[in-house]
Amino acid sequence: MKEDYQISIEETIEKFDTDRKEGLTQETVDKRLEENGRNEIQEGKKTSPWKLLWNNINDFTSGALI
Repeated sequence: MKEDYQISIEETIEKFDTDRKEGLTQETVDKRLEENGRNEIQEGKKTSPWKLLWNNINDFTSGALI
């Protein structure tokens, strides 16, 4: 099966059940929002600068060069 970015515009319109000129109806938007939630990027756990330094020091390649 093709990924979403690999399919044609017509296939995308059919897959996501939308109208080419009008887009989604408000009813569809509300339904999808309830089912899937907001389209937001979740913040990941941040790595401290010290942890990054430690990981770089312990990296095998760095160790081989030292």
